[in-house]
Amino acid sequence: MEIISLSTRDNDFEKKLRMHAECAIPLYVIIDPSGNSCVIHSNPTRTGVYTDQEKIPFGEDLVLPLEGHEIVVKTDGFPRSEG
Repeated sequence: MEIISLSTRDNDFEKKLRMHAECAIPLYVIIDPSGNSCVIHSNPTRTGVYTDQEKIPFGEDLVLPLEGHEIVVKTDGFPRSEG
């Protein structure tokens, strides 16, 4: 799970995303305060791509499926971008 800032945005959305997929990390979640949303990346391939993405707007529950369980993260308190 990454919370990105404007200074790390390209690194988190490109390099880290590719590296996590190559290492078969099952979920990579990017929390983007400037976009007022979270993106769940799942189903990694060894070629560095996640085949599935789901965008969750702040205010909706972030549901993470992990080995037969679900972790629910409330996002209604996440800070939102004004612009």
